[in-house]
Amino acid sequence: MRLSAVAIAAAFTYGIVLGLHPAVVRSAYSLILLSSFFIFIGVLVLTGIIFVRTRRLFLASVASILSWVLLGFLGACIAEQPRDADHVISLLEQGRLPLKTPLRWHGHLRDEPARLPWGYGYEIELSGVEFEEALHALRGGLRLSFTALPDVAQPPNIHAGDEVAVVTEVKRPQVFRDEGAFDRRAYLAQQNIDLVATLRAPQLIDRLALSNHRNSSRAGTEAIAR
Repeated sequence: MRLSAVAIAAAFTYGIVLGLHPAVVRSAYSLILLSSFFIFIGVLVLTGIIFVRTRRLFLASVASILSWVLLGFLGACIAEQPRDADHVISLLEQGRLPLKTPLRWHGHLRDEPARLPWGYGYEIELSGVEFEEALHALRGGLRLSFTALPDVAQPPNIHAGDEVAVVTEVKRPQVFRDEGAFDRRAYLAQQNIDLVATLRAPQLIDRLALSNHRNSSRAGTEAIAR
């Protein structure tokens, strides 16, 4: 059993290494290539099932290993796909979005606010940002933190799914150039967090609308009350 798991892991890793080869990366954006590999993997899986049913275990093992190699290769190719044009990182890389000044960011809370030892943490699924006297649509993730002090008012009572707007100066997560150092930017990117910011005052975050679930619950409560 352990040998099988090692073989699968090795095959998958080998596929990833192949997919990251510079010659492959240049063709990784081809939809025809990706579609062909999806079909080929499906054929290999079906072939492996047929071999198992006919008790041709060696051929079934070969088909399985090839499938894992191609899955690793396909995963690497998909990871190399370019971001959408309206993604916040794409806008930053194109110089179309300023970060040197506080802006009003729009989005929805992904989850309930996290209660931290020093205050609160919010994860916001961005939908737009206001600058140049207009609201510009975009996508991405923002992690917002607020330090609660005894003599400072608390943020508004917001919950998962609520539409919010926050005025803050955002930045990209830090990257440490030292070899072997923890890559915080890549770690947060795996959680779909592209920007980080600090809420300077609770008055700078507003709830624009309740989540659909809370709106439905409120409507139901009002109907029962009537």
